[in-house]
Amino acid sequence: MREKMKAPIDYDFSEKTALVVGDGPVGRRRADKLVSYGCKLKVSSLKTNPFDPAMLKGVDIVVAATDDEKLNDRILKAAGEAGVPLLNSVGFSAYGNFSFPGSFCEDGLTVSVSTGGASPGFTALFTEHIRKELKGGWLRRFELMKKARMRCREKGEDPKILEDLSMKQLEDYLEK
Repeated sequence: MREKMKAPIDYDFSEKTALVVGDGPVGRRRADKLVSYGCKLKVSSLKTNPFDPAMLKGVDIVVAATDDEKLNDRILKAAGEAGVPLLNSVGFSAYGNFSFPGSFCEDGLTVSVSTGGASPGFTALFTEHIRKELKGGWLRRFELMKKARMRCREKGEDPKILEDLSMKQLEDYLEK
């Protein structure tokens, strides 16, 4: 049977509110990532501010990041029942519906890598590998293709003509 693929999407998280339950290292990384996406953030620390279902009011995203898988399941089950659309667990919860890919943005190019939660360590290693590879000329090519695509549109040309051009040909196209 073929494995079900999740949709890789660019999504505007600004103006969304996220609740992260758990303030350990993974919870802090997830919180930092959500803030970098523009989310407003609520945090529930098990020691100082334990999870209460009332915290779900007005929340669009819930991340269950405790070290207790049963608690993570209860948190996500309550969130789903409360109508929260995006649910994530640091473990293997049956209630989660998205995972955090490894990702970075460099000069307007966003790259993400996901194993669907199967191997976060591999995801991190491969994401870093791609980041290093981009430094070797791919960002320059992206910049040229971005400019050339805008030029094509201005001229009423089909941007597909750019796909197989060399760097030199792209530079020549932009000089015309």
